[in-house]
Amino acid sequence: MLHTKTLAAVVSGIIAASIMPAHADYAVSFSLPQSSCCSNLVNGLDGFDFTPTKDLTVSALGWYDNGADGLNNPHPVAIYVTSTKELAAPSAIVDSASMLDTTIDFRFTPITPFVLNSGTEYTLVGYGSGPTWDRYVGNPTGGFAFGEDITYERWRTSRSTGLEFPTTAGEVGVVHGVFLGPNFQYSVSSVPELPTYALMLAGLTLLIATKRKIDKLPLYTRL
Repeated sequence: MLHTKTLAAVVSGIIAASIMPAHADYAVSFSLPQSSCCSNLVNGLDGFDFTPTKDLTVSALGWYDNGADGLNNPHPVAIYVTSTKELAAPSAIVDSASMLDTTIDFRFTPITPFVLNSGTEYTLVGYGSGPTWDRYVGNPTGGFAFGEDITYERWRTSRSTGLEFPTTAGEVGVVHGVFLGPNFQYSVSSVPELPTYALMLAGLTLLIATKRKIDKLPLYTRL
């Protein structure tokens, strides 16, 4: 027979498992392989505005490594609150020492996790410099795949000498129809609603009550 403490541990385990973060996802990606482009680039910023549809926990910032053969330059990457143009969290540097995810050919630098709030618009941005510039993808075959938990708003680009909030918004800018590389890795915590907790508690109470009732019965009646 199960002891009361055992029953409680089982239900507690179910609750804990239900609020564990889901698998990590990416803000943006595209199918591989893709042909790369090289042209007369300028030092500048590349990124896009987006709005989370759920609270997102960001765990790493990334940059695209075309061909997965290393980056020529370090790339500062950050997420800004679009309305205030202030950093949502400290920026990170992505370079050839950053961990490579070969499924999408992005390198990621882990950061102290922080939360992006549902319904708030943010701007993901990264800085690229040269020469020699890191290769990029122009109008990727199959298009861009944005994370299912974010809503893409618009591209942002601008000339710059370092990481800052990009000044040009829309589909036309220094970089047009291309993707140089900023990205982030995130997860969504699946937290049950209150009715779910109520059902779990009711089930636990019923199990405990049944256990106590059985314990009071004579031994021969339990066989």
